[in-house]
Amino acid sequence: HELFEGPPCGILDALVATELAPSRREARVLVTGNAIWVNGTRITDVTHVMTESAVVRSGKNIAVVYICGTNDAKT
Repeated sequence: HELFEGPPCGILDALVATELAPSRREARVLVTGNAIWVNGTRITDVTHVMTESAVVRSGKNIAVVYICGTNDAKT
């Protein structure tokens, strides 16, 4: 179980950050091979953007991705 906390990011970056994939290339292989699930939904698009916190699963490996809001509110 890995935990990643950060701003919205692409699925490939999230997989590498949580160590579900050792590289973006391997992450791409997992996504295109239908091996990635986000909150119970299979992800097949390598351009998928993680915009909310989620549980990501690859086989028996599970990671929690916590997406933080950005502090760029205009006053």
